[in-house]
Amino acid sequence: MRQPKLQKNPYLSVKKKLFSVDKKNVKLTFNPEYDFSLIGISSHEKDYRLVYLINTAMSFRFVKGNDLEISNPKFSEPQVFSVFEYPADAAHRSMRFVSNRCENGYLIEEYKNMDFFLQTNGILSENELNNLMSSLKKVNTVLTVFSIEVESLKSKQKLIF
Repeated sequence: MRQPKLQKNPYLSVKKKLFSVDKKNVKLTFNPEYDFSLIGISSHEKDYRLVYLINTAMSFRFVKGNDLEISNPKFSEPQVFSVFEYPADAAHRSMRFVSNRCENGYLIEEYKNMDFFLQTNGILSENELNNLMSSLKKVNTVLTVFSIEVESLKSKQKLIF
């Protein structure tokens, strides 16, 4: 059965647009402060073993923290990096020991030759940094230790977590 065709009534009109609002784009700029020092560490040891050796040699108390998961569009699964944390106390600042390698990539692509990073809360003075690096070099299984300029990193935003 066909429906009859409705005729338009010239005396009735409905406006679809009752009001209009101009669309404004607002851009938020986020400029994080990178107020930490970063030390690159190269070693053939597993993360938990190296942390144990650092804890023993330097009287630190790093404990396993929550893993760092980063979604990367290059991979179907997230990248997962191990993290060990050392809370601040009277003698030391808080620190993080972060793995640079995972099954499907690197945390900091620019430093593929580094296995781990030691991130300190707050920027260390030159003397503090040198003392920490020389203590790390004394750990038997540590091959290389050097300071990394955070501002020069392309992927520095991955270190804020």
